[in-house]
Amino acid sequence: LARRLVLTRADAPSGTIRRPLITIRIERLMEAGLIDEAGALAASASVKDDADFAMVQAEAILSAGRAGDACGNATAARLNQDSQFWLELRAYCAAQAGDAATADLTRGILDAKGLSDPGYSVLVEDVLTKAKKPPPPIAKPTAMHLFLLHKAGLAIPPDIAKHLGAGASLL
Repeated sequence: LARRLVLTRADAPSGTIRRPLITIRIERLMEAGLIDEAGALAASASVKDDADFAMVQAEAILSAGRAGDACGNATAARLNQDSQFWLELRAYCAAQAGDAATADLTRGILDAKGLSDPGYSVLVEDVLTKAKKPPPPIAKPTAMHLFLLHKAGLAIPPDIAKHLGAGASLL
């Protein structure tokens, strides 16, 4: 019943709410380990000008391994946000698309901000070259790391799975 409730396409009840219901639904699916369902719902949803939703949406899409959506309109916030997560996603998408200039510039921004992540760099290289080189320990794993591990065909280390919750543990 809970799964059906969270997956329903019905409109949210009227009234004021601090967060869009779709954001909460995607989070609950992720917490329950229903990553594929969360990714599908996130890929089909949109909430204009809501940074919280954009982050939850991107995390669900990446965690579900939805490569076709990872660099699409659903994660367009990567183009104008400047946190490490969004910059890493921007650099990956540029590299994946063959835009070396944008990828290099974005990696330069990460380095200039002191946000370089050796684990991320190794994983991106693995995905692009199909090298399957294990990354060094990742201090602060994100859905981006999970996506890259999955895309590179590498096992998800237990410490990363534990940090990222039930969905990552199931993967």
